[in-house]
Amino acid sequence: GADLPLGLRGRFNYRDQQSDNWTLRGSDQIEINQRLREWPSGNLSWIYTPHVPGVRDFISNISAQAGYRRQTTTSFQPAVGTSGVQTPVDTARGILTQSEATSINPSVTVTWVQGIITQLQYTHGRNDQVTSGNVTRSDHDEWGGTLNFSFKPPRSLVRLASAIRTAVTVNSQDLNTCLIRAGSDTCTAISESKRQ
Repeated sequence: GADLPLGLRGRFNYRDQQSDNWTLRGSDQIEINQRLREWPSGNLSWIYTPHVPGVRDFISNISAQAGYRRQTTTSFQPAVGTSGVQTPVDTARGILTQSEATSINPSVTVTWVQGIITQLQYTHGRNDQVTSGNVTRSDHDEWGGTLNFSFKPPRSLVRLASAIRTAVTVNSQDLNTCLIRAGSDTCTAISESKRQ
């Protein structure tokens, strides 16, 4: 992590993990190789308190952040009855699966005077699952917004000791899944799910 100029703050992550698991199937000892790599991956945030006359009369502060992550997982499982050292490219003697997931999620929060808070966020994610040369691709898009504020009703209507806290939220999600067969560039739609 690092504190950068202009109120920016960055955090970057790197992970490389190798796992070798032995399992008994029948009379054979089978080694399952798995590898997980996360890179590039990080988060950038920014906080700003306005000091410009006219602007600070309406806005208390602004904060924004954005994260990006790419994670690749590979697993190789040799066929039962094979012997010798297996390599991840030796697909003729086993099953090779690979998953690549990417995501990005920016958001902005504005705190207005009188304690009013508005927030907007967006998330996009893609996951490619590769098995036997076929790719199952899932795309996920989500956006939302939130408005938070407090108010006191007129005392002529009701007498309250504290203000009424209110939150209004809107949200939309879209998930699409398609299949790219081996040797083809066409992604055939499998399913689509939406929620609002």
